[in-house]
Amino acid sequence: MDNSTFSHSSGDAARVSSPTHASSGVVGDQANATAHWAAADTARDTLSRARNVAHDAVDRLASGASRLVDRMDGQGHRLTDLPQRAWSASRSAVQEHPVQTVLVSLLAGYAMARLLGMRGWRQ
Repeated sequence: MDNSTFSHSSGDAARVSSPTHASSGVVGDQANATAHWAAADTARDTLSRARNVAHDAVDRLASGASRLVDRMDGQGHRLTDLPQRAWSASRSAVQEHPVQTVLVSLLAGYAMARLLGMRGWRQ
């Protein structure tokens, strides 16, 4: 080590800055500050990109949810109209084929009675 960097005061070796060390300290501080700001800029850019990706994902989810609600609304209208359509279809079938409709109803009633009667017999 060179003697210009040390001073012997009160018996202890204390470091004394030489002009070379002072300028390297300032340069080092500037380099650290530059690195700090570069890291902060990088972090800010990363957060900005992440925010944009999150916003895009939320927008896509909202759009998909909106389409789903519209589709379910359409299905709901179809389901609420179903009893009315079934009633009108059965009414027109009875009007067009009254004898067949009565025979099919009697057959269905007989089959249900047999199934329910057999079930009660086994218990």
